[in-house]
Amino acid sequence: MQERLTREEAVEARLSQILQRSDFPALSEHIQELLAGLASPSASAGVISHIIGKDVGLSLRIIRTANSIQYNRSGRQILALPHAVALMGLETIRDLAAGLMMVHHFRSRPPGVRQLLALSLLSANHAREGARASNYPRAEEAYLCGLFRNLGEVLVACYFPEDYAQVLGHMTANRTGEKESCLRLLGFPYEELGREVVRRWNLPSQVARVLDETAPTAIVSLYSEEQHLALLAGFGHELTAALHRVPPDQCAARLERVLHGFGKPLRLTGKALGGIAHSAVENTKATFKTLQLPLDQLRLEKQVELALHAGLLAPPEAHRGDEASPEWDELARDIHNGELQQLLGRILDLGLHTGGFDRAVFGLVTPEHDAIRARLHAGSASEEWAGRFGFPLERRAGPLTAALVGKRDLYVCGGPYLDSGFARTLEAGCFVLLPVVIGGIVAGCLYFDRPSPPGAARKDEPEAPRNLVRARDLAAEAIAARHAGTAGGI
Repeated sequence: MQERLTREEAVEARLSQILQRSDFPALSEHIQELLAGLASPSASAGVISHIIGKDVGLSLRIIRTANSIQYNRSGRQILALPHAVALMGLETIRDLAAGLMMVHHFRSRPPGVRQLLALSLLSANHAREGARASNYPRAEEAYLCGLFRNLGEVLVACYFPEDYAQVLGHMTANRTGEKESCLRLLGFPYEELGREVVRRWNLPSQVARVLDETAPTAIVSLYSEEQHLALLAGFGHELTAALHRVPPDQCAARLERVLHGFGKPLRLTGKALGGIAHSAVENTKATFKTLQLPLDQLRLEKQVELALHAGLLAPPEAHRGDEASPEWDELARDIHNGELQQLLGRILDLGLHTGGFDRAVFGLVTPEHDAIRARLHAGSASEEWAGRFGFPLERRAGPLTAALVGKRDLYVCGGPYLDSGFARTLEAGCFVLLPVVIGGIVAGCLYFDRPSPPGAARKDEPEAPRNLVRARDLAAEAIAARHAGTAGGI
């Protein structure tokens, strides 16, 4: 009788079989170099463009994505790689590179494996949206960890399909959980195989850590950033399972489990899940379309719609100013012409008009990159009030650090950021803070707010209105064009 292998031996045996396969490539050298470059504090559009340029296929996909309506709103074709990288932002480039790596590895596999790949992308997008909603400062890390959270299952399904079928059959026949069935039939849980492959690929250490068995899945007290990241990866994985992997009659119980385990520590309400689920579906569809892959029969939208119809999810709120406007199209056409300060003034005015706010500022980072100051203001903002918009850029907790150091958008209408010194200085009752990033460097920000009378009800609205995001993107494009030499500075 053959002696039963330990968990470590069982993982090593499977890993050896996978590595011996001719169809299991090492992680692309260019992707490794790109991920390392993007993780560097000194990353710039020029450096990243040079790395991308070594891979013709990746370069073409970046250019094609930059010319999509999602990023290129000016109507002018983007041909230069540095322009594409500056326009899309380093976080988006990193997401796309990681997605490309996963997709290129498994794109030619049977439909069932491609569906698992789609589920991995959903988990990644759930984790990223959860990071934004729970104020994790680096949403792209959450995306990567969510993306590879299910790698072990994808590997077993791809390279050991008969064993994978037995695990699924055992779960159904015995009504056992995934881990119990994996331990019984494989000798290890999926995560342990995924973790070893992540290490072989030299992916960021954060990705391997969230696959550790000791990674937290539920915390109710204070936690570290490392634990926060593990919570986000677990949240993305569990929300995907609740919405897309269980029969409809089990959806409510699984969603309740997600909220019970992750709602309190991540400060997420049941209402927030609807917006997160909707955004994840849209982003996953866009990624598959960009990579020219079918989504097979997963019916992502249908399953979210069923959950919404059954009242299991609250519908995502339509934000003020989301409607199409010919004024935005006209401004986009003019973005490469005229004087920069005048264009930025038009952007602020139109953002106020369509975004539902009262005051606006364009803030410019000082040449020493140690502070930000108001350069332009609009709306009901007075000179005295705009003069208060001068803050040091310090690596301490707060909305300014989260937005400008973390390079992420903030929409704050409730929560601890309204009690920060930043919000109190500006007497803000609700505000949007959008970093303007040029070539990977934060050049400034757009800020919109409205005051609220004492005692006014606070409302959590985690996603900035799209027209304000569009205003920031146009400002970044206008400034980048001037820095390229097409017009004067500001």
